[in-house]
Amino acid sequence: MAKKSAGVLLNVQTLRAVAVMSVALFHLWILLPAAGLPTPPASGVDLFFVISGFIMVQVTIGKEVSGGVFALNRITRIVPLYWLFTGLQFLVALALPSLLNSTKANPVWLAKSLFFIPFQKGEGGPLTPLLGVGWTLNYEMLFYGLFALSLAWLRKPWCYVAVVTALVGLVVWNLLARPAALPLEFLSRPIVLEFALGMAAAGICRRLKVGSRVPLRGALALTALVSLGLLFHTWSAAVPRVVGYGIPAFLLVCSLVILEKSGRVFCCAPVKAVGDASYSIYLTHNFITTPAQNVVTTLHLDGPAAFGFLLLTLAVIVVVGVLTHRYLEEPLTRVVGRALGVRPARAVLAPTAV
Repeated sequence: MAKKSAGVLLNVQTLRAVAVMSVALFHLWILLPAAGLPTPPASGVDLFFVISGFIMVQVTIGKEVSGGVFALNRITRIVPLYWLFTGLQFLVALALPSLLNSTKANPVWLAKSLFFIPFQKGEGGPLTPLLGVGWTLNYEMLFYGLFALSLAWLRKPWCYVAVVTALVGLVVWNLLARPAALPLEFLSRPIVLEFALGMAAAGICRRLKVGSRVPLRGALALTALVSLGLLFHTWSAAVPRVVGYGIPAFLLVCSLVILEKSGRVFCCAPVKAVGDASYSIYLTHNFITTPAQNVVTTLHLDGPAAFGFLLLTLAVIVVVGVLTHRYLEEPLTRVVGRALGVRPARAVLAPTAV
């Protein structure tokens, strides 16, 4: 079993590992069919968003955390590594544009990417920043901003109620007003409700008293398995994303957290290492999946050869991500934390969900 750090739920780290590896597999849409495997749906992000909502409540409830301290911790945790790899992507676009598709070395795109402003890469292009996976961070920073404001202005638990109300209000406004401005339309899409689902999961898990009864554990385990199956079943694409992916993610988080409270931990040291490094893996994996896809196409790999190459690619993704977390993300977080006046012990309020 993995060694548990203070305040860390091991089953949540397992879910973070599952989510980030699901995202990596989704971005291997050429390699997976060549190896005879289906491509998973894009549900890893939804699991991340629910986990994010859960963690933000988990690490602030019952504690005196001001809005300013919360914001500084989130900036310290998210921004430095993202800016670093966004800058690297910009340099790649500048020096080797043939390696990229829609991404160009556009200074305006760079500025919008660095400050989490949604934009479209040209007419008909994707709604992603220079570092493609950063689109999720636009939503994360919106959520963190609302959370910080609520902590600054309201007492608990009303601050949590305010965040959920704001998220619901954004979606209702989107559906009724259909805002024309792209940043506003993008940031008010129904996917933001998954943060609210995560917050609700934290409230439920905190209040629920769990014993060690075997039937309860069995029911929770079954709920977790069914939820995991629904998350990675393609039928979810036929219904609204927050329903098809968000609700199963909510049930999965609730089930595994309650199971851990009743003494059932589904984690080991390697899985925890991947969960701990999930943010680094998330930001770096496309630098590996893109050339890997090109290798498959160029060499026409299929069958056992493609399957072996898939295993190698996943191993490289994990190793690069874990090393980045250990030797780049953690030191960079400490340095930036000191520069912003955040004490080292508090530089990371909690592991980010992405």
